[in-house]
Amino acid sequence: MNPFLKIHILFSSLSYLAFVLAFVSGGVFLWMESRLKRKHLPPMGPFGWSLESVDQFNARSLAVGFILLTLGILSGILATHQRFGKLFVGDPSEVWTITSWLIYAAIVAVRGTCTLRGRKVMLLAILAFGMFVFTLIGVGSFFKGIHSLF
Repeated sequence: MNPFLKIHILFSSLSYLAFVLAFVSGGVFLWMESRLKRKHLPPMGPFGWSLESVDQFNARSLAVGFILLTLGILSGILATHQRFGKLFVGDPSEVWTITSWLIYAAIVAVRGTCTLRGRKVMLLAILAFGMFVFTLIGVGSFFKGIHSLF
């Protein structure tokens, strides 16, 4: 097996894990925030977590996931070049993955500039994860290419 392909699979899989954590922490944040607003939850949440700590965990998960996805894309480009002799073969998964990467890049950039926090960024992280899941499962199911599931 192509060594770049192994690296591509590893980094891509780890990025999925980081984005799942960002999705879950976004949901936890929204749940905690709604419970706090209705005064049904102590300020430190059910496990001693504050909204700030969940927000920070979400930011770290997004940043790590973005870095891993970037490395997964780069190693995938190298694997594609080694196998097909070109950097891009026009596979639908390549296009949708780059689109997901751009969405996560925007979220990480906005978070990094401290202009967006809390509820809005959690909703963006959850929506981005939906796009990412479609990229992983939907694109491979509906479109033919080197990443096709069927």
